[in-house]
Amino acid sequence: MGKDKKAFVFDTNFIVQNLKLYEVIDKIDEDYVPYITQVSIEERKAQQCILKKKAYGEVLKLHQELKSIITIKSRTTFDAELIKHKEYVQSSYETLFKDHIIRYDISSELFALILQRAYEKTAPFNDSDGASDKGFKDTLMWLSIMAFFKDNGENEVIFLTDDNGFHNKIDALTKEFEEYTGKKIQIKKNSAFGSLFVNKKETVSVPKKEIPNIESIREQLRDLLENICWVTEYNYFGDEEYYRSFLTSVQFDNAYIKTVMDDLDKIIQENLFSDKIQVSVFLNKDGRIYNDRRIDIAFIEKLHRLYKDTMETYPEHTSAFLKNITEKLNENYEEVDVFDNAEVPF
Repeated sequence: MGKDKKAFVFDTNFIVQNLKLYEVIDKIDEDYVPYITQVSIEERKAQQCILKKKAYGEVLKLHQELKSIITIKSRTTFDAELIKHKEYVQSSYETLFKDHIIRYDISSELFALILQRAYEKTAPFNDSDGASDKGFKDTLMWLSIMAFFKDNGENEVIFLTDDNGFHNKIDALTKEFEEYTGKKIQIKKNSAFGSLFVNKKETVSVPKKEIPNIESIREQLRDLLENICWVTEYNYFGDEEYYRSFLTSVQFDNAYIKTVMDDLDKIIQENLFSDKIQVSVFLNKDGRIYNDRRIDIAFIEKLHRLYKDTMETYPEHTSAFLKNITEKLNENYEEVDVFDNAEVPF
């Protein structure tokens, strides 16, 4: 990593305020390297699982009220769905941040150190009279950041957070960081992101690029997506009939589609001698695909080549390329009942 660059670390509250992280990354200029902590990833997993549990509870409540009218069927167990979703969240962050994830190892020594800081009310624990021991997550994040940058990464770090556990003790924390790592850190509010990057990019005069002539790419992409989303079959009389090749219970977004596109080479290699594959083989990462059919693998191979060619020739238009795919695939979105009558506990 370039030692002249600065590291840029997000806290969980920044992620919640900026859910389209791929757009945030695009706004960061080349002088900064974005990082995320595994602590934040785990917290986002927990937050999303809480929402899923709430939705699950609402479905059970609704079913109890209307069970004489409706039957709810499940395609998987709720616990299995949570495991799949956590794996998907982890994979999405790894795709976006690659090896810039600050991980942690809960060893007995680390746990003892966190407990000691809790007892002594060392920042980011609150040391005011009568304060609780709230701050375990913040402390784990802080210690993992210090441990990482002690032997890795850039010499200057900017840490964005709105957590008062950090801001109330900035002087003590920055001093601790510098003494432990030999490097410098700035702890800033989330709102500083705009002044650091967005405003800077808006004031820099950049020569206006001409919009490329991409009619050929647009036409190829349109045809490929049509063949991926729809299949043609023939009835008993030889008449053509058209069917959706899959349905999705959750709408796609650009980040999800990017993970799909980046995995296409692997999918193609694993199915090298197959003429057709199920849509779910390449498009299903978290259980959202159902009623899927087999399509020609040639369409997947062509989509992969088109994606790679576009990334190499027009990298600045990658987001627009992914957006087009996302919007087309979302035409196959349909809400479904997801719980089996036999599995609900009443």
